[in-house]
Amino acid sequence: LTDGYPNIDTPNEQAYYQYLKDEYCDLIVNGVQYEMGEKILDPIKRVSDNQFQADMEPLNNVLFEAIKTRTPGAGTEAADSLFSYEEFVITDYIDDTYFDVESIDSITTSIGEATLTYEGDTPVVKWDLGSFPSGTSTTMTIDIILHDEYVDQGGTYPTNKHETITSKIDETEEDIDSEKTPVLADNYKVIYEGNAPEECTISGVSETRQHGVYSTVEISTDEPTCEGYIFKGWSIMTEGVTQINDDYFIMPESDVILRAEWGKTSIVKSMDGTVRPMGNPVMKSYDWLSSGDYHNSAYKNKITSIVTKGNVSVPESAIEWWDVSAAGDGSVIAYIEDDGTGAGTYKMTIGGTGGIIANEDSRYLFYSLGSVENIDLTYLDTSSVMNMSYMFSHCRNLTSLNLNSFNTSNVTNMTSMFSNCSSLQSLNLSSFDTSNAINMRYMFNYCSRLTNITFGNNFDTSSVTDMSDMFFRCSNLTNLDMRNAIFDASHSYMFYDANDAITVIVKDETAKTWIEARLGSKGTVTIASV
Repeated sequence: LTDGYPNIDTPNEQAYYQYLKDEYCDLIVNGVQYEMGEKILDPIKRVSDNQFQADMEPLNNVLFEAIKTRTPGAGTEAADSLFSYEEFVITDYIDDTYFDVESIDSITTSIGEATLTYEGDTPVVKWDLGSFPSGTSTTMTIDIILHDEYVDQGGTYPTNKHETITSKIDETEEDIDSEKTPVLADNYKVIYEGNAPEECTISGVSETRQHGVYSTVEISTDEPTCEGYIFKGWSIMTEGVTQINDDYFIMPESDVILRAEWGKTSIVKSMDGTVRPMGNPVMKSYDWLSSGDYHNSAYKNKITSIVTKGNVSVPESAIEWWDVSAAGDGSVIAYIEDDGTGAGTYKMTIGGTGGIIANEDSRYLFYSLGSVENIDLTYLDTSSVMNMSYMFSHCRNLTSLNLNSFNTSNVTNMTSMFSNCSSLQSLNLSSFDTSNAINMRYMFNYCSRLTNITFGNNFDTSSVTDMSDMFFRCSNLTNLDMRNAIFDASHSYMFYDANDAITVIVKDETAKTWIEARLGSKGTVTIASV
């Protein structure tokens, strides 16, 4: 994980991780995070069982340290392969034009001894490491003071006039005199370029920001948007920038340009870094016995709200997440968060790249989620769905449902779609196109608090073969607005055991005669006024 993965396209890695864990129950995946502070990144947590922190100290350094400290034991002899420098001295000539060193107390070392002298006005810091083991890591810190006349001027200041390094190991001696120097500054910029694809207007590009030289810079987490494209991340265009991983870099002695990278919505990067087409974000299908993901017993009756969104990012606050895509490729993700009520209940979010495509078989999609009170389906595309039977059935606490975004033009089966939604008070189905529907049996049965339903002019039941018990036990249904709908007159038992006081609004005398025949002695039928 040290090259930055899985910080790009994490849903793919998450799906692979879940697949491996499901297939190989004894598999342990360990994640190592380098130079990223004390907090383990959430993408690494999602694809590993255990997480470890490390710095950038090379592996051979670690091995040298292990050899150096190894204690001889049975069958083991102390290693004698560790080399040590006979001499290792680093001398910094501080640039007195800009800086001064207050005293020897301003210098600290982890190995060896430092001294402070002056050549004229130039502070000279000499660091003698003594007999220095090869492969060992050590540091010296010098606190230097910027002269008053440069404070808050926003300039760039070299710290050293030059530096010398003298070393000797066995017969090998080396003397280096370098004018390369650290430079302190506070006015270099990180510039974000949108890099707009053709015929695309980008929004949400991060603002230019300033950072000090040698500071660790976190690349902006803002995600610009561009219709028809997926934002793939920021690419560093400035040469010589040291990257820690895909999310961080060391600020150089110059401005840094970051350019947005884009991919078509059908392209993603796989776990091994190759680019491949990914299927559309189609959600999986379910049956009434489904017990995986959010249908499991731990959450099924504790989810109080459901929202949809147009991406697959999983926040750190997520308690558990699942790949709910039909292809198992991470293109649709569902996750659970605490809903903040203190009652041990949850909010569920379902997201897909660019939105979610409902499976053509979407029966039982939200079946028997007994505590759900509201569902936001803004990002759910239902244009391909053929089966919506039992879709919301037994959502007993559901009080309202906005279905304005629903496309039902291909649906053939709506059996028990809203059955036993006993807290639902009203339904607006004016967006429904039911011209291909065949079965509407028990569609609203046991919706005992439902008081009114509005149908649109595309609610056409001409092809429906079964509408029996459609409003069965709708005991509070008082207003049924059918003035724009097309209802076939051939169906019986449509209003069996419905509310006796129901008022049905129809468009003409023919519809009035038909509905009255269906109602029998119940309710009244009113022709809508023009």
